[in-house]
Amino acid sequence: MMPLLIGGAAPRKARSRAEEVLSEVGLAGRMTHRPAELSGGEQQRCAVARALVHDPNVVLADEPSGNLDHANAERLHEMFFRLAREYETAVAWSRTTASWRDAPTGFCSWRTPAHYGELGRCDP
Repeated sequence: MMPLLIGGAAPRKARSRAEEVLSEVGLAGRMTHRPAELSGGEQQRCAVARALVHDPNVVLADEPSGNLDHANAERLHEMFFRLAREYETAVAWSRTTASWRDAPTGFCSWRTPAHYGELGRCDP
């Protein structure tokens, strides 16, 4: 809610939008909690909600699902790509996997492996 208030949104509109985005990341019931009262995964999902609250054109995410369990990581990936389709938002994120070929192809338009800062061949 705070990023919207700082941006000049009316308090009711800011609260409504914050509730909507927090619900999308599974934190609707934690809106009044302070950061120290949230688990690491909840804090990470809160950070994602904060990034999405302004309906951005581009989302750059470095390991956004790194501290999440499998179910919440998949939910987060689905949300990113629903956002990309519905709101024409570009989404780019980094993900550490045992093998870059393990990345979820159902969500990606294309993927490029990186090894120690060097980009590999693009795999559409």
